[in-house]
Amino acid sequence: MLDLGGFLAESGFKCLLHDRRNTEAADIGFGDGSKAEHDLQVEDTLHLLKHLDMSPAIFVGNSSGSRLSLLCALEEPSAVTALALMNMTGGKQAAKMLAHEYHLRYVKLLNRGGVEALANDNHYIDMVEQNPDNREKLRNLDPEVVRKVLESSGEFLKRAPADFKMVNPAGSSANL
Repeated sequence: MLDLGGFLAESGFKCLLHDRRNTEAADIGFGDGSKAEHDLQVEDTLHLLKHLDMSPAIFVGNSSGSRLSLLCALEEPSAVTALALMNMTGGKQAAKMLAHEYHLRYVKLLNRGGVEALANDNHYIDMVEQNPDNREKLRNLDPEVVRKVLESSGEFLKRAPADFKMVNPAGSSANL
């Protein structure tokens, strides 16, 4: 498989490759419960680009990275020069499945066994293995905050096919 980031860096471009909050080796964190996970990830990404003086940028996203790229463009258009979106999922069935897989199944775990149940799930076990600091972060999570974030995140994905719109530079909007 092509290492796009490596190829671009070797070609002289500055590249930022990162794991989104609550994925892979990134930190576990749910904020104060007032925002959905995708909103937190957009804030993280835009803040990181500014901090590294890499804004505006060309966003290249694959799968959920495509969704994050679009949300960054909607939140702060001046931070995005162009979008390259790959393997973007869509449709009501995909949205329902992703809402469950990414968020709502963890709400069920929380309801059955609290934060300890999350800590015993393979996703969070992998995150701790990749980033040992996550063990303590996981222990200190407020289950009500996590529940609020996961529920709002799942609801966003479930309604996305009907509610998510993107405005192009010419000013016309298109349903996504």
